[in-house]
Amino acid sequence: MEYTAHRFLELAERAYRQNIYTYTVFLSPADQAVLLDMEKEISFVPWRLFGGMEDCERRVAAFGSEEAFGYSEPFPIS
Repeated sequence: MEYTAHRFLELAERAYRQNIYTYTVFLSPADQAVLLDMEKEISFVPWRLFGGMEDCERRVAAFGSEEAFGYSEPFPIS
């Protein structure tokens, strides 16, 4: 779990510094819980979870938003 939290923070900081979207791999429910617990730590950059459709168990986290960056980008899910 420690590596997961560190990786989330790295992705959030990279998105914020470089003004680019960053993404995780598909996250397990346990990994998503770690991310949700970090909400205050990563509040400097918008983020969201998406799995391809509503109510997916495994989801990808995206750091960044159209409002923050001035452009949109779809999740890299096919």
